[in-house]
Amino acid sequence: MGKLKIEGTAKKECEYDLMEITVRFQAHENSSSKAISKMITQCEECLSILNQQGIDLNKIRIGEDKVEQRYFEDGLYVTATREIILRLPFDIKTSNYFMELIQKKEYDVDLETIPLLSNEDEIYNNLLKLAIKDSKSKASFVADAMTQKIIGIDSVKIEDRYSNSKMEWLMEQERGIFFSDDFQFSNQLNAPTTTKSASVQVVWIIE
Repeated sequence: MGKLKIEGTAKKECEYDLMEITVRFQAHENSSSKAISKMITQCEECLSILNQQGIDLNKIRIGEDKVEQRYFEDGLYVTATREIILRLPFDIKTSNYFMELIQKKEYDVDLETIPLLSNEDEIYNNLLKLAIKDSKSKASFVADAMTQKIIGIDSVKIEDRYSNSKMEWLMEQERGIFFSDDFQFSNQLNAPTTTKSASVQVVWIIE
């Protein structure tokens, strides 16, 4: 009876199915009151428009929210910032809608769209199964070459992995709620993809 330590690997290209949109309203003025007034006005107007579109504002989260004062030789410089964060099913039309809204309303904002996977843990678990299968296939090849056979597993070591894929909040999105004819070509683009992988170290028992 002997042992074989064989690494198994697996990978898969996955299409993102969620998107997290962060709209960061910022205003720069020479007083806190002016900066806050400008920032709040734009943010409230934007939320009002989203509300009119049928978006549940209770599903929108607030992110960074602050007022910063900096003093220079020529006077006071104030930046007021407020972020709103939406997590939605991935649809390029949604991103285009926000681009158009910012353009038409001339908002002073940063816009960031981060693609996400809703089932990252499930994908990883399936990849682990495939990685173990890959290890077994390699071990069987080696065992056959030694005129032996696999009779069991002694141990399995799985790579360390940190996952933050749990979706605690997600806005339901009706089809077509965000749409603009101004982006007729880019509205046809597909979601980006990412390649996920997993590896295991399996010690097989042979005889």
